Amino acid sequence: MRNFSYKKYFSQAHGETHLKGKTIEVSGLKKGGDEFPLDISVTTWVVKGKRSFSAVIRDITKHKRIEQELEKHRNNLEELVKERTRQLQKANYALKVLTKCRSVIFHANDEMTMLNELCQVLVHDIGYALVWIGFAEHDTQKTVRPVAQAGYEKDYLEAINISWEDNKLGQGPAGTAIRTGEVCFARNISTDLNFSPWRLQALQHGYSSVIAIPLKLPKCQKIGVMNAYSKKSDDFDADTVKLFKKLATDIEYAITVQRNHVKRRQAEESLRRFRAALDNAADAIFIIDRQKMKFVDMNKMACDSTGYSQEELLTMGPQDIKPYCTKLQLVARFDEIISSNRQGIIKTTHHRKDGSEFPVEILMQSLNFDVGYLIVASVRNITERQKIENALKQAKEKADAANHAKSEFLANMSHEIRTPMNAILGFTEILSSKLQEPQYKEYLAAINSSGKSLLSLLNDILDLAKVEAGKLELEYTAIEPTNVFHDIGQLFVSKITEKQLEFKIDIAPNMPSALFLDETRLRQILLNLLSNAIKFTDGGFIKLTSSWIETTREQGEFIFTVEDSGKGINIKHQEKIFTAFTQQNGQEHARYGGTGLGLTITRRLVEMMNGTISLKSILNQGSSFKVCFPKVEIATSIASESVTNFNLEKILFEPAKILIVEDIKLNRDLITAYLAPYKTLELLETDNGKDAIVLAEQHHPNLILMDKKMPVMNGYEASRCIKLHENLKHIPIVFITASLMKTEKDKLKKFCDGLLGKPINRHDLIIEISRFLAHSKEECDKIIKQTEMIPLTAEMLPKLSELLNILQNKIDTEWQNISQAPSLGINTLITFGEQIQTLGDEYGYPPLQDWGKLLQNQAKLFDMNTLPITLKKYPDLIDNLIKLLNQETI
Repeated sequence: MRNFSYKKYFSQAHGETHLKGKTIEVSGLKKGGDEFPLDISVTTWVVKGKRSFSAVIRDITKHKRIEQELEKHRNNLEELVKERTRQLQKANYALKVLTKCRSVIFHANDEMTMLNELCQVLVHDIGYALVWIGFAEHDTQKTVRPVAQAGYEKDYLEAINISWEDNKLGQGPAGTAIRTGEVCFARNISTDLNFSPWRLQALQHGYSSVIAIPLKLPKCQKIGVMNAYSKKSDDFDADTVKLFKKLATDIEYAITVQRNHVKRRQAEESLRRFRAALDNAADAIFIIDRQKMKFVDMNKMACDSTGYSQEELLTMGPQDIKPYCTKLQLVARFDEIISSNRQGIIKTTHHRKDGSEFPVEILMQSLNFDVGYLIVASVRNITERQKIENALKQAKEKADAANHAKSEFLANMSHEIRTPMNAILGFTEILSSKLQEPQYKEYLAAINSSGKSLLSLLNDILDLAKVEAGKLELEYTAIEPTNVFHDIGQLFVSKITEKQLEFKIDIAPNMPSALFLDETRLRQILLNLLSNAIKFTDGGFIKLTSSWIETTREQGEFIFTVEDSGKGINIKHQEKIFTAFTQQNGQEHARYGGTGLGLTITRRLVEMMNGTISLKSILNQGSSFKVCFPKVEIATSIASESVTNFNLEKILFEPAKILIVEDIKLNRDLITAYLAPYKTLELLETDNGKDAIVLAEQHHPNLILMDKKMPVMNGYEASRCIKLHENLKHIPIVFITASLMKTEKDKLKKFCDGLLGKPINRHDLIIEISRFLAHSKEECDKIIKQTEMIPLTAEMLPKLSELLNILQNKIDTEWQNISQAPSLGINTLITFGEQIQTLGDEYGYPPLQDWGKLLQNQAKLFDMNTLPITLKKYPDLIDNLIKLLNQETI
C-alpha cells in the first residue's frame, strides 16, 4: 500500500471508536509498481489485556469501475432531462409565438392592420426591441418602404434609407433578403461592414443584432421583408430562424388571402356597379354570342326599347329585331369587327314587338373569351336626334345664306365706299403739296381728316363683322417688333407735335430681333391704343414700353404697355369700354368723336392671338393698357430694308411701261398724278380687262396695275388670261382693289403678284411698284459728312470761337443727358435739333445747321434706327470746328 500510515490509522482505531468497523479506501501498489484501489476493514479485540487488531484487505478495482459507469450514466441522464426540458420550453415558445400570430392573422380584417398587430405581438409579447415590415417598391431606386412597425423609437425608420438594389444601400439584411430570397442577419451591428450605412442610428437606439426574413407571394413574387431587432448580439439561433420562416409562410398566405379577398370584393363591387350602370344606361345594350348568334344578356333599356321581356330576348338573336338585315350579313359584320379589333358603328332600323320601327345607331365592340367571342352592341334611338339634325341643317342653311348675304353686303359696301374714298384721299394728298393758300390748305386738311375718319369707321365695322362671324383669320409671319413700334409711332408725329406731348418708346434690351406674330393685327392693336391715348391726353406724355420674358430658348412672353397722362377712366366704366358701340359715360362726343368699336376690336384681336389685355386707370391722372402674349415663338432675324430711310422723290426708276387697268377715270387720274414725277415711266390706260389683254400683247408692259370690278371683263378674268398667255405670263400684276375681304384676297392672289387696297396712298404705291421695276435710290444722310475746310475771315474767327465755347460748356451737357437717357424722347430731340440749328444760323456755321435739321427730320419721322447714330456724331461737329480754328490760328 502506498501513501498510507499504518501507525496513525491503528492509533486512531485504538483510541477512537468511530473508526471501528469502518471501511476505508486506499491505493495499493502491485509488484510491478501499478496502483489499484483497496478497501480495508479493521476489527479490534483485547486478549489478556492486550488489544489486538485484524484487518481485511480487499481489491475493489472491479467495484470502482462499476461505480464510475453508474456515475456516468447518472450524469448523462441529468443532461438528457435538461435538454428535453429546454426543447419543451422552445416548443412552448414557438407554439406561443405562432399561436398569437396566427390568432392575429385569423381575426385580421385588412392587410395593414394584420401586419402592424403581428409586429406588436413580436415586440410586446415575445420581447424583441423593434420589428418592422417593409415592402419592395419597383421605383427607380428599388426602395424598401416600411408599412408596419412596433417598438421603434421616433426618427429611426424615418432616418434610414434602404434599397433592395445591389448597391451600398441594398447590402444590409433587409435588401439582401428581398434580393436573394434567403434569411439574412447582422449578428453584431457594431462590427458588421454591410450594416455601416445605418450603424450610427441603430447603436443610438441600442440595437445589437437583426434578422431579416423575405416575404414572397406565390410564383416567386417578391413583396418585402420582416425585420426583428434585438439588444443582444447574435441573438438568433437556428430554432429562431425556423420559427420566423414558419411565421413568414403564414404571413405570405395571409397576405395572399387578404389580397384575393380585396380583389373579390372589388370585383363584386365593380360587377354591382357595372350592372347598375348597365341597367340605368340611356342606351340599349345587347351582349351577343357570336358563335350562336344569340343574345346572352341585355339591360333594361334594351327590353323597354324593343317591347320584349328579358326572358323573350334571351331566346332571340340580333337578326330577330333588325328587319332589313339578314343573319349572314350580321355574321359578316361581326367577323369584320373581330378581325380588325376595332369598334364598328352602323346605322340601321330596329323593330319592336308591336311591329313598329325606329332608327338606331349601333356601336359594336368584340370581346375575346376562352369560350369564344362576344359582341357588345350599344344601341341608341336616334329618332329625336334626326329631327334635331334636320332642324339644324335647315337652320344652318338659312344662317349660311344670311352670312353669305351679309358678306356680299359688306364686300359691296366696302367696294362702293372705298372707290370714291380712293379719289377723295388721293387727290387731297396731291393738292396738299400744290396749294399754298392757308385757307385752302385748311379746307384740304378737313377733307383729308374727314375721309380718314370715314375710312377708319368702315374698317372697324368690317373687322367687327368678320370677328363676330369667325371669318377673321390670323397670318403669322416673322416680324421685327422694334420696327413695328417705331413705324406706328411715326404715324402720330403730327398729332403728338400739335398737342405738344412727350412721346417715348422704351424697348427692352433683351427683345428678340424677330418674332412670329400677325403683323397686321399687331399694328391694328397698337394703332387703336395709341390713337385713344393721344385723343384723351391734352398734356403730359404718351409712353410705349415693351418687355420680353424668356420661358424657353425658342419662345417667351411678349408684353407691351401704352401709358398716358390723360383724363383717365372711372373704375366702374373700365370694363364697359370694351363693349361694342359703347363709350365712357360722360364722354363729350362732339369733342372726342368715335364709335366705341376700337377697344372692342382690340380686345377680340388680342384674345384671338391667345393674349390678354388689361387696364389700369385713375380718373384725371391717366391710363395704362397692358397687352400680354404668353407664348410667342422667336423667329430668325429678318433681312429687310426699311423704306422710311429714303425719300420717295429720290427713287430713280429705269425706263419702264406701266399699264393701268381701272374703269373709273378719277382713279386712273389719281395713279397718273402719283406717278407723274417719275419721267422715265410710260403710262398706258384702259377701263376694262378685255382691252388690257390687247394692250399687254401690243406693248408688253413691265407692270400691270389691275382693278377687280370692271365692265366687259373683270380684273380677275383678265389676270387669269394674262397668266395663262405664254408671252405675257411673266408680267407682274398688282391688284388695286376696294374688295378687301379675305375670301376675295385669297382668290386674287392666285393670279397676281401684289395687292394694294383702296384707298391707296402715294407712298404705298411707289413702294409696291419698286418691288417689280428696276430702280436706284439716294438715301438720306444718316450721319454728318465731314465738310471741307471753310475759309474764315477775321470777323468770323471770334464768333466761331464763341460758338465752340457754347458747344463745349453748355450744349455738350445737354447732349450727354439726351444720349444717356434709357429711351429717346421725340419732343426733346426735336427741341434739341432746333436749338442746334438756331446756333448754326446765328453763328453762320453750315455743318451745325445741317446736323440740327437732320436730327429734327429723323425725330419727326420716328427714325429710331438712325437717330442714335446721328446723336453719336455730335462730337465730330466739335472736332471739325476745333480743327478749323486750329488751322486758322497756325
